[in-house]
Amino acid sequence: MNNKNGFIQIPVLVAIIVGVSVLGGGGYFTVKKYQGYRISQIDKEKETQERIEEQRKVLDDARSEIEKLSTQAQEAQRLQQDLVKQVQSQKNSQSNSLSISSSEIAKYISGVMQITCGDSSGSISLWKFSSGNVPAYAGMTNAHVIEGATGHCLLFPGTDSETQIMSSANSQEVYKWNNFADVAILPIGNPFKPKDNCSGLNCNETLSRDELNYSISTLPKCTTKMPEGSPIVTIGFPAFGMQENSYYGITARASHKIVSNGIISGYNNEDSSGNNLPYNNYYVSAKIDSGNSGGIALSKTQQGLCVLGIPTWVSVGNYETNGLIQNIHNVMYKK
Repeated sequence: MNNKNGFIQIPVLVAIIVGVSVLGGGGYFTVKKYQGYRISQIDKEKETQERIEEQRKVLDDARSEIEKLSTQAQEAQRLQQDLVKQVQSQKNSQSNSLSISSSEIAKYISGVMQITCGDSSGSISLWKFSSGNVPAYAGMTNAHVIEGATGHCLLFPGTDSETQIMSSANSQEVYKWNNFADVAILPIGNPFKPKDNCSGLNCNETLSRDELNYSISTLPKCTTKMPEGSPIVTIGFPAFGMQENSYYGITARASHKIVSNGIISGYNNEDSSGNNLPYNNYYVSAKIDSGNSGGIALSKTQQGLCVLGIPTWVSVGNYETNGLIQNIHNVMYKK
């Protein structure tokens, strides 16, 4: 239909207005929906950021706690090390403050005798054992002292002894606790001494074996590893005191009994063949010579005297020598 007056007819105008309204409303709803989506995204990002911050805080707290625990652990370790040093220092101080007096060892000195087997001689300590595996009345010496002996060995008290009681030991009847220690346990025969106003072998008076001094066997064994610096004494018949004497018609090489003191200088954990030992043997500063072998070494703790071991070897350096004591725990070690 033509508009004769040049104006848009009313129905067409209405249609235009309605179309514009529809388009405008759609745009409005689209904008609102987009705005809602953005708000939702912002909220999610905010929530995510808050969670990240919370996790970061938890991690920071955990890191701080770990550092705190690490510091505490280091401090505890330092305190423990200080305590160990203090305890060791106290032990060394106690060891160094201990000394062995002549009155303490007096009753044990005659419990060590000189053993002579043909051309070989050394020292031997007297023991009483309650175990059936070794003789009840026995002498303990080094195996190398009686090596090559073919019969009975003679036991002498020493040139300075007040009582000239002698005895014997059967070198063909040897006992030991293990195969790595240089030790020989020999049964002791009845001791004897000369009758008054008589000379010669036929004048000897036979005594009970209880007449000998077995007091060393009443002492406790020292701990398995005595501290360095612990005091020690050795009792034996070193070669530097050797001389030839006649004991009631029996001529033999004899020696002055020597008591020597010193300290534990160090440790050795191998036997003469280079095999590892159950316990450490001891280097000592006390004078030890050939002839001391098979004697006895005593030490001391806060509880009193104890048996350290058997003087056995001399370690020779370029300018110095050190005696080596077989640990009594190696000597008596049973598997």
